[in-house]
Amino acid sequence: MNIRLLLAALAATALARAADAPLAPGAKIMTDIAFLAPGRTEKLDVYLPAPPPAGKLSPAVVWIHGGGWTGGTRAEARAKEICTTLVNAGYVALNIDYKLGEGAWPTNLHDCKNAVRFLRTKAAEWHVDPDRIGVAGGSAGGHLALMVGYTTGVKDLEPAAPYPGVSSAVRAVIDMYWPANLLTRRAT
Repeated sequence: MNIRLLLAALAATALARAADAPLAPGAKIMTDIAFLAPGRTEKLDVYLPAPPPAGKLSPAVVWIHGGGWTGGTRAEARAKEICTTLVNAGYVALNIDYKLGEGAWPTNLHDCKNAVRFLRTKAAEWHVDPDRIGVAGGSAGGHLALMVGYTTGVKDLEPAAPYPGVSSAVRAVIDMYWPANLLTRRAT
């Protein structure tokens, strides 16, 4: 599977209500998984496809919901639709919550990066190819997805815990309906 298939899978969500579609045979969803430091209430859901054939690994996508950095939740229909579409196409998908509201920056970015790191710690168990992890998001989630991609290795924007030494680097970023440049977004 490649990035074209990923894009096609995401585009398909505009044409169908995948959340209402059944999961592919062997796929499963695990909900309310802790991935942040103890005491944090934000959780994630994991969409696992049927295990790939021996010797093969699945690509993965971390989905980041929108909501203007102040609202939104992984329980939104769009997030479930996208993750269902991805898992049915053979991707592992994480559907995450992150810190919201006033003063959330840069913790919200750290939460997104920690989701990528968490996924890497589970790569062997979930048959994930750690070299084929992407992030995607809509609106504010698209902004955070861009920031995950653009700030890899920027010390001040990398979380110190709970996964020290685990990379937050991603191979692909999908920004759905978010301006890529906040300085020029009103100039057009």
